[in-house]
Formats: sequence, C-alpha cells, structure tokens
Amino acid sequence: MADTLTLPLILRMLGFTLLGFVAISMEIAPLGLTANAMPSPDILFCLTAYCALRRPEAVPMLLVFALGLSRDLLTDAPPGAGALTLVLAAVFLMEARGWFIHRPFWMEWLCVTIIFAATLAVQWLLLAATFARPAVAQDLAWLLIITAGSYVFVALLLRVFLQVGYADEKTRLGSQS
Repeated sequence: MADTLTLPLILRMLGFTLLGFVAISMEIAPLGLTANAMPSPDILFCLTAYCALRRPEAVPMLLVFALGLSRDLLTDAPPGAGALTLVLAAVFLMEARGWFIHRPFWMEWLCVTIIFAATLAVQWLLLAATFARPAVAQDLAWLLIITAGSYVFVALLLRVFLQVGYADEKTRLGSQS
C-alpha cells in the first residue's frame, strides 16, 4: 500500500468497500429459499480477486478481512473462516500479480477458479477439524462452478463500466515503451 493516502486512493478504497457491501447484499438476498436451491455465487471473492490483481493499493488486507468477516457473520458461516481464506487468496493474487499481467484472461480466470477451489477446501478442512458439519461436496462443486462463471461477469462489469484495469494498461497490452 502507498505510504500516503491520496484522494484518488481513498476513493478507490471507498469504491471497493461499497462494491463489497453490494456483493454481500447480493449473496444474502433470499433468492432461493427451497432446500434444493442453487448456492449464491461468491461475488465478494470475485470482486476481491479482480481488484487485487488490477488495483492492489485499493484493496488493503484489513478492509478485505473486515468485509469477509461481515459476510461470515451475516451469512451464518463460521466466523473468520471465509475472511481468512479471502485474505489469503487476495495476498496470493497480489504477490502473483506480475505473472498475470502478460497472460490472457482465460489463464487468469482458470487460476482464480483454482484459487477459489483452494479456499473452499481450506474452509471445509477448518470445519472438519473443529468437528463441525462441513458442506456437502456437491454443494461446494456447484458453488465453485457458479462462482467461476460469475468471475467473468464481474470482470466484464468492472472493466467496461467502472474502467478498472491494470494501473499501467500499456504493460497489460504487451506494448513496451
């Protein structure tokens, strides 16, 4: 994160926070109330992953943890498990950001999907280790598929409508000055 907080950086952080709460609201909205309803996609993960790759300075870990913990508490998930895995995924993506810059989007999508699968596995293991009843594998598989598909739409919306791209778009396009 930058040493000084500038107005554009503060506005990016506020934008990420607002979008994070919108993502949480979408997840807790009572869309499917039947027992066999499909799970809601993890839009907060999609938003965090996209922004961690494109604008890591606007995604401080304390803010990511606060949003993740808020979601855990609002969705009756084990408090801290989702927040922990969200922070770990964001840190990993920020560290690997340089690798993604020169890769096509489908590789980014595949890697983000694998990272999301890893977060689900860690959450499942945390629940199993605490003798809680972890989610059924079929439900996790559907959540993985739905969230992976949602990442494409989240990326498209953020890129096209909010103009959230890499800080140095020329680097992304491969043209070296």
